[in-house]
Amino acid sequence: MQNQRITITIKHSDKNIPLKSFISITSRTVSLLEGVDRESSPEHNLSAEWRISQVSMHSPLQLTLEAASIVQDEKMIIRNIAKPFIEDINRLERGERPKIFTPNMERRAKSMVAILSLDGVSAIQFESDGAEAKPTQHLAAYVDADLKQYAPYYEVGSVEGRLEIISVKGKDTVQLQDFRSGIEVTCNVSAIQLEEAKELLRKRVVVRGRVKYIRKRPQVIVDVFDIRELKDSKHAPQPEDIGRVDLTGEIDPVDYLRGDYCNKIG
Repeated sequence: MQNQRITITIKHSDKNIPLKSFISITSRTVSLLEGVDRESSPEHNLSAEWRISQVSMHSPLQLTLEAASIVQDEKMIIRNIAKPFIEDINRLERGERPKIFTPNMERRAKSMVAILSLDGVSAIQFESDGAEAKPTQHLAAYVDADLKQYAPYYEVGSVEGRLEIISVKGKDTVQLQDFRSGIEVTCNVSAIQLEEAKELLRKRVVVRGRVKYIRKRPQVIVDVFDIRELKDSKHAPQPEDIGRVDLTGEIDPVDYLRGDYCNKIG
């Protein structure tokens, strides 16, 4: 892959841009570029570091960064970073879900555009190999809305699963896999509840308490109210135990639907 470059343009109401704003924009840009680099790798490592290749101090200020291989090896290939970065910035600007940016990266993008209108900074622009992005406060508004789903919330509820782990390391906890979501849920328990849980190890249980949810999925039961065993399905009522259900008062269903039963009664 050819050398990757990205040019950052910062427009300011004055010819002299405050150093604090310049550092804030460039550092967040590099952080996001490194995030794209890491998220593009199964090993979550970096393939490149970003170096200044050109600076123009004329208004507006332009800074060009170039990706350099971290490992000085001809076989080391720098991943495609600059273009996916610009594409995700544009997606956020349009109010669309980014493909690579994580929630933390979205927050960094929001903090970057938060500098707009502060200290006289009027515009930020990114350009790389013909692709460009001009983030505005629309990006920040979408990130606020998008990240609400990641914010944890608490409510009283229950988790059903097989009690698999009991731990006394740090806090007394029990762990089970929630049947409904398929994820492991850790439950903080009291000393009495811990003793009760020992008798329920490897059994199907329901744990009720104050549950911490993230994206509508239970993560931790902060305060456990009670733990009880779920009986196996063979102990539940069976169809043959219910008996015949009579909805027509012993009147033939056909006659009931026709209304003939009124004549028969008379």
